[in-house]
Amino acid sequence: MHYHIFKNAGSSIDQGLRETFGDAWTSFEGSHAHDVMRSSRLASFLCEHPQILAVSSHLARPPLPWEGCIPIVFVRHPVLRARSVYEFVRNDPSQPFHAALRERSFREFCGWCLRGEIGSVVAHNYQVIHLSGASFRSGHILDTTAMHCDLEEAMQMIEQWGFVGIVELFAESLAAYNAKLARSPLDVSLPVRQVNRSEPASADAVENTDSLLETLRNDLGSDLYTSMLELNALDLQLYQFARQRLLAAHPVRPCRSAAEAP
Repeated sequence: MHYHIFKNAGSSIDQGLRETFGDAWTSFEGSHAHDVMRSSRLASFLCEHPQILAVSSHLARPPLPWEGCIPIVFVRHPVLRARSVYEFVRNDPSQPFHAALRERSFREFCGWCLRGEIGSVVAHNYQVIHLSGASFRSGHILDTTAMHCDLEEAMQMIEQWGFVGIVELFAESLAAYNAKLARSPLDVSLPVRQVNRSEPASADAVENTDSLLETLRNDLGSDLYTSMLELNALDLQLYQFARQRLLAAHPVRPCRSAAEAP
């Protein structure tokens, strides 16, 4: 079960699942872009399609539809994710808020988020919202605000699952997932290949993340960069927690990085 968080390497996972499972992979989305779905809807869909072995969804929400499913989800440093969201929406006319962002700079996008304009939830603790019951607390996902209890719920779920993927540690994440898949009845592995990548690849993922964050800090200025971190304080805590869990499952070269700094 791939919970596809917007701009979190989900296209790479979808392609890998498609290559691995063929017609036994599918996507499952709601009737519109904001039709978030409870686990029961996904369970009903899978019961109606017993041939499906792998499914991806932007709109289905945890918990897993039933015990024994293998979850795949990636989280990302919130400022790097905000930049990727901005670039994608600004350049894709099919996105709901393309018109609002196509003429704005990234600095203006950050201001849009900080003012809490309609749609800005996409870069305001959205990963915590996606991985908790916060998605259903308000009448509409665009009106949702994450709370600390939602962070605790998301962290408890990650702890129960063992780990989740980290976009900035994509290869390490896939290695950990493939080790888990190899121990499952499926006994498959996913290709370690990223598509739609917005940042240049680097042999040193930690060093590359530090460099990207420093570039964004310089571009935005220290005050605006700090404001974006504060706006996404829950997502940052989730990211740091998830990163530590992944590295416990699949250690890489130890190094304190800017990705871990407040």
